[in-house]
This record gives sequence, C-alpha cells and structure tokens, in this order.
Amino acid sequence: MSFVDKISNGVSVMVIENLKSSIANQENYYRDVLTFVCGGAISLSLIALALLTKGKIGNLKRNGD
Repeated sequence: MSFVDKISNGVSVMVIENLKSSIANQENYYRDVLTFVCGGAISLSLIALALLTKGKIGNLKRNGD
C-alpha cells in the first residue's frame, strides 16, 4: 500500500508540474490547484454521504411494542 501511495503521489505531482507550463496564468496556479482538488474531494464526499442517507439501515425493535 505504501508503494502504491508513493507512486500515485509522484504521478499527480508530475501531472501538476507539467500542466503548469501549458497554462498562461501561472501567478495563482498552485492556489487554484489546491482549491479545486480540495473542493472536489469535499464535493465527492458530500455526494457520497447524501447517497448513503437515503438507505434504510435497519428497524428499531423495542421490548413491549
């Protein structure tokens, strides 16, 4: 797992660095990358949570009812 983590992080850094040279507005590039990546992760997790709340987990049973 650690090896796969290191490889995926290395690939993502290489992609980010290679995209930097092809974008004209490089002044706020790293700020924009952090904003979009963190915002995307938050958006995906909120969508996943919204989909999970629709499911019925189980019935509550009380004694004497």
